[in-house]
Amino acid sequence: MAAKDYLDVKKDDSDKRKQIVSLSPKALRLMPEFEMLWNSCEAAIIKVLQEDLTILKYLDTIEASLEETSFYYRFKQEYKNQLK
Repeated sequence: MAAKDYLDVKKDDSDKRKQIVSLSPKALRLMPEFEMLWNSCEAAIIKVLQEDLTILKYLDTIEASLEETSFYYRFKQEYKNQLK
């Protein structure tokens, strides 16, 4: 996004490892268009789901489960079980 001039990226003066990221003037000028695109995408997704948003609850459950135990750890365990 920085390459397309939507973000301004600057190094932090006190800590050179940090980067300060902000919207560029170009991005701010286009914000109403971005919001319209976002709203259109959101409306299309809701129509695809036919107003049934239970999938979002399911995704929240998956996310919480993966925060508790990572997919990588689960994969390693399954792989080790296959080797037995």
